Amino acid sequence: AHNLWLDIARSAGIIPMSLLFLYSLTNMKLAKDIWQKFDKDSLTRLMGLSILLILNISFFLETIIRDLTSQLMFYNLIIGMLSRLVDDSEPIRLRLRP
Repeated sequence: AHNLWLDIARSAGIIPMSLLFLYSLTNMKLAKDIWQKFDKDSLTRLMGLSILLILNISFFLETIIRDLTSQLMFYNLIIGMLSRLVDDSEPIRLRLRP
């Protein structure tokens, strides 16, 4: 298998793969929420979307379950942190401008 979803399908079956795919889709909703909540100059918007994009692309290219399990744990940590930032009621004031 060449990516996370195929690794799960091969080792655990179609139902866990479907659940993981749905989890990945909900994380894309998180990316949309980050895009909408933070200003275009926000460092949080830039870093959050960049990390999500890079990790999702690596899931398509690497065998995560067999070789890079720490990357999957890091991904879940980042998802939790970004979800907390999006759900926080006060705006975050990190800017790229000096």
